[in-house]
Amino acid sequence: MYNFLLMWKMAWRNLWRQRRRSLITVFAMSAGLALCIPTYGLMEGVSREMIRGITRSHLGHVQVHHPDYLEERRLELSFPEKEASLAVMADPAVIQAAPRVYTGGMVSSEHEFEVLVGTLGTHDGGLQSLVSGGLPLKKCSALVDERTAKRWRLDLGSILRFSPLPAEPACERVEISGVVRAEPAGTSSLLLRPADLAELTAPRKASGAGQPDLDDIDNLEKIAPAATADATAVPAAATADATAVPAAATADATPVQVITPTVFHVVRTASSQVGIIAVDPSRESQVTTMVDKIVAGTYLSNTYRNGQGVPQILIGDQLARILMVKPGDRLGLDILTREGFPMDEMVEVAGLFNSGLDSMDRSLTFVHLRMAWDPELMNLVDPKTGAPQIHELAIRIKDSLDNVAVAAGLQKRLEGMHLVAWPWQKVEPAMASMVKLQDASTAILLLIIFAIAALGTMNTMLMSVFERIREFGVLKSVGMRPFFVARLILLETLLMTLVSMVVGGLLGLGISTYLYVYGLDMSSLLPDGFSYQGVVIDPVWRTVISVRSFAVPLALMSLVSVIVAVWPAVRAARIKPVEALRQTGV
Repeated sequence: MYNFLLMWKMAWRNLWRQRRRSLITVFAMSAGLALCIPTYGLMEGVSREMIRGITRSHLGHVQVHHPDYLEERRLELSFPEKEASLAVMADPAVIQAAPRVYTGGMVSSEHEFEVLVGTLGTHDGGLQSLVSGGLPLKKCSALVDERTAKRWRLDLGSILRFSPLPAEPACERVEISGVVRAEPAGTSSLLLRPADLAELTAPRKASGAGQPDLDDIDNLEKIAPAATADATAVPAAATADATAVPAAATADATPVQVITPTVFHVVRTASSQVGIIAVDPSRESQVTTMVDKIVAGTYLSNTYRNGQGVPQILIGDQLARILMVKPGDRLGLDILTREGFPMDEMVEVAGLFNSGLDSMDRSLTFVHLRMAWDPELMNLVDPKTGAPQIHELAIRIKDSLDNVAVAAGLQKRLEGMHLVAWPWQKVEPAMASMVKLQDASTAILLLIIFAIAALGTMNTMLMSVFERIREFGVLKSVGMRPFFVARLILLETLLMTLVSMVVGGLLGLGISTYLYVYGLDMSSLLPDGFSYQGVVIDPVWRTVISVRSFAVPLALMSLVSVIVAVWPAVRAARIKPVEALRQTGV
């Protein structure tokens, strides 16, 4: 015991014989540790934010499916909602389970407006210039003015339908062949061939009501499944400031004249193929954060139909721009049934969401879960018992880091139901790989910092050994064994490490506390935050203050310091007393 205490005293005294060098080394090690602690906490905070974004945006921590559903995604691969929900909610680790039904379909919108229709020829309004496309040379083609094209997102090839329908053989609809520069009010907005205009002004077909009922789903045009409208030449990637009008006119633009303007009603129809997710609004809002992503209107109501008996739909803001609708407007919805047949329903836009992922905001919609069980629509129920069926249970648990173990426990509870419980890492392996990559990047960064600190420590101890060769020769001459010489060097390194850990730990705690409260603002580099596959991370990064964020850097610092001290200790232990005394001139 006495020898042990004596060794500690000798090591402490030797450490401060070269005060300046030891202080520089302690400062370097402390600085490295003070940098590693908040860095580790910061990266852990980013990693947790990524997991929270992944699981709370849509996935949930655990999902329950039919065993073949994730691979095949067939509508008939469903399971009873009530039995599965009761089994899952019996687990104390589960907060909530949200049932979902997936299908596809098409949404359509119609917009009726007045246009002043004329034909090519002389007109006292003066000249209009062609800015894109060509003249209406074929039957049922037309030019549109730039102002109308921009307002209703009309492009070359877009279709406009006359309302009410004209008498045969007049054109029921016209295709836009070109865009002309807008002229002052009073000039024609739509220019036809003279023959087409003559047929159009002929007596019209009789119509019971005189005007079509825009609330009738049968009046909605169902166009090709290309996410474009009957009159939509709007691309799928349309943005808020996008216009269907090309660049300005060239110097040699073709002059066009118009005559005989006449007012007509035309209908602009837009449609888009979409994915449809039927959810229970109350339970879904407890599992995901979709309710927080509403940018206009409101989230889905807990009631299936509103006061007018119309179901609600939630759509992305990008899709709303394509369809030119806003909350409160009505859409025609074609929804695929369990048998794969489309069924029509008029729906009202409850709100618009922005998920941070354009493809999702452009092609995904949410409806009430009861629409999936409606016998007039999807009718996703058990053919024998009539029990409601679902495709997925998205589960939120108390500890997100324990989801793999919870999934294994749920799998036991679901035995006999022919269902599987998957942690989100298996549902979205790409997301899991992204989190692992983030953790690997953190480990590499820490190793680089500690490697720099380790080189400084090893350099200090080697210099100490070379300067004290005579001292080690004397100690070995009076009987100190090589093991004790090596242990003396290791103790000196360990004491230096302990001092560095105290100083660096306190500095790291201070920096981590500041970053926990105020965060690291990365908005200058990432003004909209970091986004990957719909997962958006706040540009203000915050550290996580935990035992792990301190224990890992401290343990690494101790381990690295001891490892780099081995070589100097071995060098000191192998010194021969005679050669050491000769080298120093004694």
